[in-house]
Amino acid sequence: MVALRLLLLFLPFACAPPDTGARNEASLAQEAQDSVVSAVISPDGGTIELKGVAVVIFPAGAFEAPQEVRVSTTNAPQTERGRVRWDVSVGPPAPMPYDVRINSGNVASATSFEIVLTVPDSYLNTLPANRTPYVFAQIVSGGAMEDLDHYEVLDSDFDPAANVVRATVPLEAIRPPGPDGMFQIIVLVGTVRS
Repeated sequence: MVALRLLLLFLPFACAPPDTGARNEASLAQEAQDSVVSAVISPDGGTIELKGVAVVIFPAGAFEAPQEVRVSTTNAPQTERGRVRWDVSVGPPAPMPYDVRINSGNVASATSFEIVLTVPDSYLNTLPANRTPYVFAQIVSGGAMEDLDHYEVLDSDFDPAANVVRATVPLEAIRPPGPDGMFQIIVLVGTVRS
């Protein structure tokens, strides 16, 4: 009798339809988890491509001397905290489940630069029909007691034929150097409320 009750309790959970939204988000995050690429950018400019995720294009004059720049993705705990801040500053629907980080070491870019982010079909399919993907940058502003950060939408151009969104990343998006002395920019793909 006890076994029959346990079976009856378990049966509704076993027969419930899968949560495809959560699975799509998890597979997107897994695909991009901890991807990283680096390149040396010369004073003449240069491009870094993280295949299937992002292309970062620095113009001439971004760096005075050759500078190693790293582009990576993460869905680490700090990204999840960023998603909570996203909910407060931007609102639903949620952004892609990972962010793209551009780390230029101990030298910040002296100019704005271009970024092209790939937008997978699995994310586009979660958006309402009237929503367009945009690039957002996490902006840090200093306060008397602590640094505050929020996401700001960048002037973005979505190409539905190529599933990419392009934007210019402004100097304001460069985060103050952390304890390690590194300059970093955090961007992600999301959309805006209609």
